[in-house]
Amino acid sequence: MIASVKHPKNARSEQTIGAPRGTQVKRPSEDVAVLRVQNLAKGYSDSTKTKLVLNDVSFKLFKGERIALLGPNGSGKSTLLRLILQCTEPSSGTIVSGRSAGLLELGAGFDSRSTGLEGCALLWGLLGGSSQEYRQAKQDIIDWCDGLPLSQAIRTYSKGMLARLAIGVLLHFPARLLVIDELVQHLDEEHRKRLLDLLQSRTQQTFIIATHDLPFAKTFATKELRFFDGRLKSES
Repeated sequence: MIASVKHPKNARSEQTIGAPRGTQVKRPSEDVAVLRVQNLAKGYSDSTKTKLVLNDVSFKLFKGERIALLGPNGSGKSTLLRLILQCTEPSSGTIVSGRSAGLLELGAGFDSRSTGLEGCALLWGLLGGSSQEYRQAKQDIIDWCDGLPLSQAIRTYSKGMLARLAIGVLLHFPARLLVIDELVQHLDEEHRKRLLDLLQSRTQQTFIIATHDLPFAKTFATKELRFFDGRLKSES
């Protein structure tokens, strides 16, 4: 799954946009955090009960921070990312975010019949980027993808190649907040190092990467958010 949340650059007010009852999803003014989550909850109901997969989660992220989202499977990490990118609606709580984009599944947004280069343009558009923005970023994306057979059909790509292609597009996307869910595990050591170097050079953007790779998290992150059983257990 891919997602993008785009708000006007000069939005000064905190105007509620498309919020379900009991929930506020607001546009940030220029002087607030890149992302502010307050008392966020998400539950699913069946005929007998409601199961909370996120419960009373609150935190703030600021420009230039690199966040490692940690926790066991089922702890609520992916649900949180889906909420941040407005792929699903919260049950309650407040999310304030600027322009955001993310990749939540390997291969999402690509047509297997397209070439790698065609896939880059397609994914860029699905993230909400303009053709002018893509033209400006295209050569940087190609440079990042050095070694990939961009003229070949995506159906011939391995998981590692798909991850490199998708991450290359996202990393050059002009959003304030960029989100990646578990794609780093498909990169080899060389491209993890390249990813780290690029992330550390991006001081004007904020990144959230959900990962089970603790050594990578320790190297990459300026802050760690640890989840367990739907709750934010620690922030360091």
